[in-house]
Amino acid sequence: MKIGVMLPVGGNDGPDGGSPTWADIREVAVVADRSGLESVWFADHFFYRAPDSTVYGMHEAWTLLSAVAAVTERVELGTMVLCGSFRDPGLTAKMAATADLVSGSKSPTASPVRRRNSPGPSRTTRRSA
Repeated sequence: MKIGVMLPVGGNDGPDGGSPTWADIREVAVVADRSGLESVWFADHFFYRAPDSTVYGMHEAWTLLSAVAAVTERVELGTMVLCGSFRDPGLTAKMAATADLVSGSKSPTASPVRRRNSPGPSRTTRRSA
């Protein structure tokens, strides 16, 4: 079993009950990486509507994914969902390629983005007979 954590990305996820700062997000990601968790995850949403109808803004997931890749060493990175209607497919592909470059991943379009030498499922190719 692999254990990961969803990073604080908006709403009232910050330590003071407000929106988390980059320092807050970075600290959680680095602690997760150093503590041996397998992965960190991001929500790919523009906003969050709480049960009381309060609307909270959220940080952009792919920007944070690349930033967290730059400050962590071994943890896998991914988005909980990828909201395809938010971005042009070409932009999404470019963002994934940039995250791949920053993270050192072997698979540019894989989700989660994996780091080199990261343990994970092996990839095999089937050949037709």
